[in-house]
Amino acid sequence: MKKTKIAGVLLALGLAAAELLVQLSGIIDMPLYQADNQLGYIPAPNQSGAFLHSRHYRFNEYSMGSAAFEPDPRRFNLLLVGDSIVLGGNPINHSERLGPQLEKISGWQVWPVSAGSWALQNELAYLRKHPDVLGRVDAVAIVLNSGDFGEPSSWVSPLTHPLERPFPALFYVFKKYALASRPPFEPKPELRVSLRDWRADLRDFSNSFDKPVYIFMYPGLDELHDPVKMNEQLNSRIPELQAQLGSSARVFKVADLPDWKESYYRDGVHPTAEGNAAFSRIIIRNICKEKLEKVACPVDDKPLSF
Repeated sequence: MKKTKIAGVLLALGLAAAELLVQLSGIIDMPLYQADNQLGYIPAPNQSGAFLHSRHYRFNEYSMGSAAFEPDPRRFNLLLVGDSIVLGGNPINHSERLGPQLEKISGWQVWPVSAGSWALQNELAYLRKHPDVLGRVDAVAIVLNSGDFGEPSSWVSPLTHPLERPFPALFYVFKKYALASRPPFEPKPELRVSLRDWRADLRDFSNSFDKPVYIFMYPGLDELHDPVKMNEQLNSRIPELQAQLGSSARVFKVADLPDWKESYYRDGVHPTAEGNAAFSRIIIRNICKEKLEKVACPVDDKPLSF
C-alpha cells in the first residue's frame, strides 16, 4: 500500500513537472481565435506572443496581423485579405509573413487580415462586417487559391483554432502532436456558417467599394507542376470573378511570372519567407502598373520579370 502511494506521488510529480516544461517551452503560446456563425473564426483581437519563444505573432483591434489600425492618409493603404497563405501560421515569424514583408519592401501601409482555411465567403464576410475599415484604405488585395471557392469554413476544433489557452497543456500537446488527432468533420450547429453565393457577395462588395480591388490567383505546388490542372482548378475561376467585379478591379496570375518557382514553397501550398518576399514584389509590380495616387513604387535590387 505504501509503495502504491509513493508511486502515485511520483507519478503526480512527474506529470506536474512535464506540464511545467510544456508551459515553459512556449509551444502553447499560439494565436487564440474567436468563433461565430458569420465569419466562422478569426484571430482574437489585441493579442501578441511568440510560439516556441521564437516565432512572433501579433493582431490588432481588427484582428489584422499588424500594429494598431492607424492609416496615414499621406501613404497608400492596402488591405490584404486571404487564408493561411497570408496568415503564415506558427512556422513563420511575424516579420517573415506576407503582409509585413510587403509593407517593408513597398513602403506602403499594409493591413493583413486572414485565417487558416478561410474560403472566399469567409473573407467577404469580414469585408461586409467592417465598412469602417474599407472606408479608410485605398485598395483591397485578395489572395485566392483553388480551395477558396467551395463551402465556407466553420470552427470545429481547438486543435486547429484554439479559443482559449489549453490546460492542461500536456494533454493538449500530446493529443495534437503525438496522437496527431484529426478534428471533427462537422461543426457545432450554432457555429456552422451557412452557405452563401460567393459570386453575389463579391458583386455586392464590388458595388459598395468604389476603390481598386486586386485579386492574386495563387497556385498550389501541384498546380505549378501541372498547368492543365492549374487552368482547370484555379484559372477557370477568373471569368467568374471578373463578371462580379467593377472596372477598377484586376485579376493577376502569380504563376505567370517566370520568377515564381518551386523553391518558394515550404509545403504543398504555403510560401517560405523567401517566397513571401518574392510574392510581395509580384504584388508591388502589378499594383504599380495601375499608377494609382499615393502609390510609391520602389526600385529593388531583385526585380521580377514581367
